[in-house]
This record gives sequence, C-alpha cells and structure tokens, in this order.
Amino acid sequence: MSDWSADPDGFNESVIREFRASGGVVGGELAHVHLLLLTTTDVRRGRRRTTPLAYHRRGERYVVIASNGGATTHPKWFRNLERDPNVTVEVGAERFPATARILDGAERDAVFAAIVARAPAAGAFQEKAGRTIPVIELVWLMGSADPTGRSAASSGVPPLRWTSSD
Repeated sequence: MSDWSADPDGFNESVIREFRASGGVVGGELAHVHLLLLTTTDVRRGRRRTTPLAYHRRGERYVVIASNGGATTHPKWFRNLERDPNVTVEVGAERFPATARILDGAERDAVFAAIVARAPAAGAFQEKAGRTIPVIELVWLMGSADPTGRSAASSGVPPLRWTSSD
C-alpha cells in the first residue's frame, strides 16, 4: 500500500483495489476502520470518481464527513456531490445507488457531536481545518435494494437512531 502523505491518489487506488478484491476488508493501518467506497460524478469532466471513506452508522443509514484530513478546503468528492447528489455506495460486498444528503443546522451539529464522541479524530480535524466539516447522510434510492436486502419502496425510510454495532 502506498504512503498517503506522499501519494494520496496512489494510496486511495490501492485501498480501492484491496477493498473490492476482499469484499470490503482492508488491512494495514485501516484494518480497524469502517470503510465504504463512495462514487461521485465529476460534473466538469463527466467521469465517475471513487473515494474510500470512513463511515459511521445512523440507524440503517451510512454517514460520512468531508474532513479532508483536516485541510482548510472541502475534498473534491464533496464538491462533486454538491453538484450531483446521486452516488454509488459500496459497503462490504454490497453496492447500491444512493442520494447524498448534506446535513445542516442543529441536525448536523448533533450528528457531528455523536461522531466525535465515537471517533475523537473527527474533532481534531474540525479544529485543524478552521471550517465547518460537512456531514453527509447516504440514503439509498427508492425502489433499489438497501444494504440489508429489503426494498426501500417496501420498508420505507429507515429509522434515524444510532446503532451500537460499530
């Protein structure tokens, strides 16, 4: 695996290859991180781009943060989903279409606080960045199978509660 600080793109590509080859399992320094792959559309170039991200659970939904490692700017993948919120999510061996919903106000603050309580590094990224780190909820598209195998059309929107399975 490449060194992230020396070659972020190379590191991400190696993580993506390992993730897909092993059904979502990644070793090394990321072995204990809950990872998903988020594929967005680069609106300017029309290409699909995949990024490995740490995720958190909110009920049956997946939540990611656009920390960019604490950088002062938002990551490119976040800029892409601001323009087109239709994304593809891969978790383990599951792959499903979703809509990215950027949380705001009190909802964003409450979810971010819960994330920081479980993953203190998120709070350190917030301090380092000097910006409000976006919190994004990934909601599977109606009519497609959700990650648990139910139909979103038949099961409705999943409950918004934190799980203790992480």
